[in-house]
Amino acid sequence: MDIIKVFLNNGIELEQNQAELIDQYADLLKKYNDRVNLISRKDIDNVLINHILPCYLFSDKLKGYESVLDIGTGGGLPGIVFAINHHKSQILLIDSTKKKIQAVTEIVQTLGLKKVETYWTRVEDKKFVEQFGKRFDLIISRSTADLKTIVFYAIPLLKKLNTAQLAVMKGGDLKTEIHQTRREFPNLHLSIRPLIYKPGNESNINQKYIVTVENFDEGIKKNIR
Repeated sequence: MDIIKVFLNNGIELEQNQAELIDQYADLLKKYNDRVNLISRKDIDNVLINHILPCYLFSDKLKGYESVLDIGTGGGLPGIVFAINHHKSQILLIDSTKKKIQAVTEIVQTLGLKKVETYWTRVEDKKFVEQFGKRFDLIISRSTADLKTIVFYAIPLLKKLNTAQLAVMKGGDLKTEIHQTRREFPNLHLSIRPLIYKPGNESNINQKYIVTVENFDEGIKKNIR
């Protein structure tokens, strides 16, 4: 498969080294998935189109962040793809499953991603929050928990609440999650945009979205009871 052409058809112009890293990453995901369930085994043959490409489109909408946290990275999605797209960002990948984070650590080392670190932990773990509190400009995640829960997890970890952002990849019907989050944090700014990919998929058939959350400083102030 011509990776550069696939991405170009979706409005993304890859550099040659990026295309090579993506191709290598796809192969590594397939290799490690035989041992650790990083991606649904039914979907592993479609890893580029159904997983890596939407994660790249997701990351392409998030630029200029120095310190990034990927919650529940699984097989490194979207964090590794974000790193390939934004090589200047310092990125921490965390997951609560030891086997997954061990596999991702090896993948990161094989790809030579110098600014990517991995950590076996739960995001709500007290020691983790104490160590990494107020550390990140951007927190990203791919369908690891409901939106309201991720907002709660993100708040103590964001560096500057007035400029920091949370961005989550989600699929399906988000009405309930959005409603619950807005009810709990009425002053947060939430935006929802479809991640349209593949030519001819203008209706977002696969129902993948990017949900961004901002205005944490004001949202928390107004939410004090």
